[in-house]
Amino acid sequence: MSAQSKVASAWTKLRAAFSLPTPWPVGRQPLVWFLLLVAIGIALQLAPRPAGWPMGYLFAEDGQVFLTEALRDGGGSLLQTYAGYLHLVPRSIALTCSSVVSPANYVLCTGVAAALVKAVACAIAWPVLAAYARSWAWGLAAASAFLFIPVGNLEVLGNIANLRWFLVAGALFALLGVFREWPMAALATLFTFAATMSDPLAFALAPLAIWRLVGERGWARLPGIGALVGTVVHLLHIQPGARGERGTALDLVANPFDTAAQLLVRGPVAAQYGMNWTQEFLRFGVLPTLATLTLTAFLIAAAWQSRHLFKEAWGLAVALVVVAGVLLLAVLSFPASYIAFTEIWSPSQPSRYSAFAALFLTTAMVLAMSIAWRGSARLWHRAVVVLVGLTLIAAFLSDGRGDPRHSSGSTWTAMLSEAGELCSDGAAEVELPNVPDYEGWRTTIQCDWLER
Repeated sequence: MSAQSKVASAWTKLRAAFSLPTPWPVGRQPLVWFLLLVAIGIALQLAPRPAGWPMGYLFAEDGQVFLTEALRDGGGSLLQTYAGYLHLVPRSIALTCSSVVSPANYVLCTGVAAALVKAVACAIAWPVLAAYARSWAWGLAAASAFLFIPVGNLEVLGNIANLRWFLVAGALFALLGVFREWPMAALATLFTFAATMSDPLAFALAPLAIWRLVGERGWARLPGIGALVGTVVHLLHIQPGARGERGTALDLVANPFDTAAQLLVRGPVAAQYGMNWTQEFLRFGVLPTLATLTLTAFLIAAAWQSRHLFKEAWGLAVALVVVAGVLLLAVLSFPASYIAFTEIWSPSQPSRYSAFAALFLTTAMVLAMSIAWRGSARLWHRAVVVLVGLTLIAAFLSDGRGDPRHSSGSTWTAMLSEAGELCSDGAAEVELPNVPDYEGWRTTIQCDWLER
């Protein structure tokens, strides 16, 4: 076989492996379970936490950037850059909530919107994962990562600034899907456009978008078009070098062992055990922490033995692990020197990076669980699946205490009260600190907004 023939054969196999039709699962039972799971997920996203209720505080960029500029510039804020790039979804949420609800309910409105974005991502991923797992139930369990990843209870909880990670991950599934009915195709298209207009990392999905555009017909081409249009529009507005990084990718190259540790600890360890357990493991050192991946190794071994029975699920799981590794390495290079393992608590500092990787790794883990559970009647296979499942649930509960950073400062109610007092003196606008206050975030509130 010639080299050209080998390439053509490999391309044909690749296209067949990742071009499964992904219809919405039919039947009453799947729909009921989906709605129940989403309702529980949204409720938990909005629930008070021992570390503080995220809906009671205005977090970081949510105040200093998105609310401040929505109140000041209105619709003109949608295409303004922050850190050198667009944030269409967070700015749209800030503009909408500041326009349609009272100031007292603004933060709750943004929290509900953030939870709904995650629910939409789950809805898009479900038919894709169900098709590859050949089971609506296992597909739903994998898609629920958008609502239930353990580390999702921390830095990325209840705020709009960190929706970028969920948007990029959801866009990947929107492009992996082959949606031949217009409702799902339209939803996936809107999502891919929103993702590419909210985070440059989504630009990396352009080859997949082109593949879908060229290789599919009808409605199935739309998500690729949405991604490409969003990418082009965003590129016209992007400002390279405006971010002001703390480090460079050279830091990762110069410290290969630390880089490997970062990838493994912030990736599979944090995805499987959550951030609180990961920090406790690190008390004993990096190597003992990595030893906890023994459970993951057993799951991989169990799934490996039955991979031939579920080739589509196995192939997608492997692809998701690769994507997680590449994207995690990319985001770690942004602030490389900032995130070194200097203390046992340091992984939680940028826990958003672990949440990003976990969206891919947890779905891959559940696909592996589905293969191991259904592919063999061996007792140890099913025992490993049960143990991994219980570990994920326990990790969710452990991280479910919430993030103290979300409540480090004045409540939103207290901010509004103080703003009202200052505005009563005739000021047109007031500037107040928002959480976490020790980081110096400040929100500018227009006094006429408080009178709505």
